[in-house]
Amino acid sequence: MRKATDVIDIPPVLYAEDVCRICRFSDATLNRRLKEGCFPLPLDTGGTKRCRRIWSRDSIKRFLAGQGQINVKTETPTRRKQRADVARAELERRGVRVNAEK
Repeated sequence: MRKATDVIDIPPVLYAEDVCRICRFSDATLNRRLKEGCFPLPLDTGGTKRCRRIWSRDSIKRFLAGQGQINVKTETPTRRKQRADVARAELERRGVRVNAEK
């Protein structure tokens, strides 16, 4: 019986199921991290019709080695303005006067 600390041989090409098992992610978490840009992108499959999510062993090893690093998500000025407008509208709805300089 394998223990969590046992070393396993990782094949050179990994499918989504393998990546989820190695990284201990669910498929939904893998999709979310790919969308956020917090995970290595799959290899290009050469324009085949079916989009297969395949990763190289080296890219996953590099990700796991640097996983302790915090991924800083930057906020664009447009998104910051949208968030401020929503907050301002909520304050005005509650009766707080907001002096917005434009």
